[in-house]
Amino acid sequence: MIQGDCHVLMRAMPASSIGLVVTDPPYGIDYRDGAGRRIANDHSPQIWWLDQAYRVLKLGAAIACFCRWDVEQAFASALKWAGFTLRSQVVWDKQIHGKGDLRRTFAPQHELILFATKGARFSFKAGRPKSIMRFRRPGRERVHPTEKPVPLLRELVRRLSTNDLPVLDPFCGSGSTGEACGLEGKRFVGIEIDKEYARIARRRIARATPRTRKDKMRGGKERRHAEK
Repeated sequence: MIQGDCHVLMRAMPASSIGLVVTDPPYGIDYRDGAGRRIANDHSPQIWWLDQAYRVLKLGAAIACFCRWDVEQAFASALKWAGFTLRSQVVWDKQIHGKGDLRRTFAPQHELILFATKGARFSFKAGRPKSIMRFRRPGRERVHPTEKPVPLLRELVRRLSTNDLPVLDPFCGSGSTGEACGLEGKRFVGIEIDKEYARIARRRIARATPRTRKDKMRGGKERRHAEK
């Protein structure tokens, strides 16, 4: 879990070192939740990290990028410009709707996930998933204004992770993707620009990491220290 700007930090990551990208970048809609909380850098669609995501992703691996209907084209175009092959539009049905404009818009009950791959070698390990995924959005217990449900993220990780390389979330927020990876036994690299959310994410991911894996990591550090 790294605190900082992903646009800078991803440049230092080795090429082809990541096995899956699952992320929820700022949509560029100046979002504010019911408590008035905003998120960083939400003044325009955050798409300029995708070229680095393509570079660090292993050939044949996948990316799942959340977005919304009114900025979908910006993210779809940016994925293609970066080199990705766009495969599917996935609908996340939240099962309950938000507020929005109560008189002039339909009650918003879904968000979108763009599924793309680096190259043509990708194939699902556990059968072909459906394009509508129904998971109730987090309620008052959510920490981050745009936090996604861990069961949804676990399903994405389970379906799309086809190798042993880490999962990357360049916009980690409060760490829900990291928690999902911990529960699925997957290695994880998270980047978050906000110091407080990064702190929360570290604690959350640590709680979700199986003890056996923590012991292995601790043992490896102890062995390296002894060798020194």
